[in-house]
Amino acid sequence: MTAIVSAAISLVGLGFAMGFSPTLYALVLRLLTRSAHAARSIRWITVGLTLGALFLLLLFRVVDPETLTALLRADTHRFLVHRSVDAAAAALLLLGGAIMLARLRRPPRDPHLGHRALSSGPGRPDSQHRDPERPGRMVLIGLAESIISVSGLATMYVTGRVIAAASHLLVVQAVLAVVFFAALAGQYLLLAWAWGAFPPLAHAMTRLYDRVTRIDTRPYVAAALLLAGCVFAVMAVFGA
Repeated sequence: MTAIVSAAISLVGLGFAMGFSPTLYALVLRLLTRSAHAARSIRWITVGLTLGALFLLLLFRVVDPETLTALLRADTHRFLVHRSVDAAAAALLLLGGAIMLARLRRPPRDPHLGHRALSSGPGRPDSQHRDPERPGRMVLIGLAESIISVSGLATMYVTGRVIAAASHLLVVQAVLAVVFFAALAGQYLLLAWAWGAFPPLAHAMTRLYDRVTRIDTRPYVAAALLLAGCVFAVMAVFGA
């Protein structure tokens, strides 16, 4: 019993780690501050998160990732040590930095322009085709956040090992999986609930979000791209 309780506690932490994503939290915050149907969209995002995590959990029950790692390690190493890879990365990063510098001549985009699209109701013409919060799109975003992530793959592998080590009974494993998925999706569902339950908190977060979104980040992005491009260029010229 102690092993099961310990596993459940570990799975809560793993579920939170698997679901945590700065990108996804930024999207959820934008939905909460700009959308009239934020709670619905967040629920669909958690559906995608859960489906992606469930797919990886089932995949790692039949596929050992260490085998795949051993097969790919040598080829990946040979690919990454080529100077041509560094040169290509430098060219792309420097090109991206140059494009960002060129865009500095334009006035910064108003962050509130997307508010109309997010809050458009079903009565508007063609709103069904232009709705950026379509359930399918929200599910796809959550699914991608779960699957397209190296840390997510590692987290799900560890999660599968923890569940399998806790008990050999399928019923117990299923209950532990539910605990994991509750922690995975619960952080976003809890945030959506707290947003409606505590209006002062929602207003404060909205004001903070408005201030942050008004910051023009283009100079910083351009500088970071150019710096990274220079680093890869040096590696391409002087690397071993």
